[in-house]
Amino acid sequence: MVEKISTVMLNKLKVEEIKKEFRSCDIDQNGFITASELRYVLTKDGGDYTDEDVCKAIETYDVDGDGRISYDEYVKMCDSIEKQAAGVDKLVTSVTLPEEKMQEMKATFMLFDVGNNGFITAADFQLSAKNYGEKLTEEEAYNLLRNLDADGDGRVSFDEFVKRFMAMSCDIDQNGFITASELRYVLTKDGGDYTDEDVCKAIETYDVDGDGRISYDEYVKMCDSIEKQAAGVDKLVTSVTLPEEKMQEMKATFMLFDVGNNGFITAADFQLSAKNYGEKLTEEEAYNLLRNLDADGDGRVSFDEFVKRFMAIDDENDALAKKLVTDVTLSTEEMEEMIQFFKALDVDHNGFITAADFQQSINHNGKKVTDEVAYNVIRAMDVDGDCQVSFDEFVKHWMKEK
Repeated sequence: MVEKISTVMLNKLKVEEIKKEFRSCDIDQNGFITASELRYVLTKDGGDYTDEDVCKAIETYDVDGDGRISYDEYVKMCDSIEKQAAGVDKLVTSVTLPEEKMQEMKATFMLFDVGNNGFITAADFQLSAKNYGEKLTEEEAYNLLRNLDADGDGRVSFDEFVKRFMAMSCDIDQNGFITASELRYVLTKDGGDYTDEDVCKAIETYDVDGDGRISYDEYVKMCDSIEKQAAGVDKLVTSVTLPEEKMQEMKATFMLFDVGNNGFITAADFQLSAKNYGEKLTEEEAYNLLRNLDADGDGRVSFDEFVKRFMAIDDENDALAKKLVTDVTLSTEEMEEMIQFFKALDVDHNGFITAADFQQSINHNGKKVTDEVAYNVIRAMDVDGDCQVSFDEFVKHWMKEK
């Protein structure tokens, strides 16, 4: 009962509000709103409405055709606008656009969504054309529909509508395809930081038929893929606290390897991602990578494991950097060269090279070194006799050899 009374009261308030609005538009209080009265009300506070807009509004809601809006027609107009506003709120797309552009796309869509149900049909195309004094044949309406209806369900959703118009904005010469040069222009015209390599990679990734360009169907699949990736990124969580920029960087790096876009990286993902970038990774190398990152041993790498391992590597590098010191004066280039050389031999990254390190690093490069040779090499550099070579000892030995 309370609910019923509340509904009645709300409806009465709504009716009173509509009456008040009608009277404010009906300037001469004769019970009708003319085009000149509507124009005055719409523009008095700086509203940007043309005479054509005003006449179109009168024409749309003037049911009896007398060139003015009665109170009953005004009520229907308010109901229609309210439904349109509710419909606009339901329009969603996976495409990210600036707010102004999104509102523009929604307004354009609503011009065609005559039934105000969130979809455009061939009949809607014909009716909207008729509303604007144009004539569209049934065949022309169906051709329009087919051009926009990506999933083939006989109607156009807002998401399909936006994606089609975005594809058209990329297809600069309007030939039905997006080339690398067109995509590069669109991505960089507003200051986007994309290299030629990024653009070519995007074309290569989504160019299913291999003709070196993106068709509309391929563009739709590309948008869907990006949408899934974005959804996947949102699900990536870790207990590690990082600055936002660093976190986004880690997520982007993870997604390069998460080929299946399921929130985990497998050995197969490592091989596929390497292949996508023109590299070759053996099954053994892929499993070695996996084992190095897979902390819980479940055969896959979560984002949390991925972050923690990379942060551990950063910590190891920081700790190692503190050990890589020498009192020998070197140029920046020489120091960098020595550090890289030393790191290549320091297999366990503890800041020292042992005979085992030397033997393992050389053997990894396809050469065989005996125990005796390895120990002799270390002894030649080991000044303090602790059976390991520090960075300082390493540098002094090689500078002496020079």
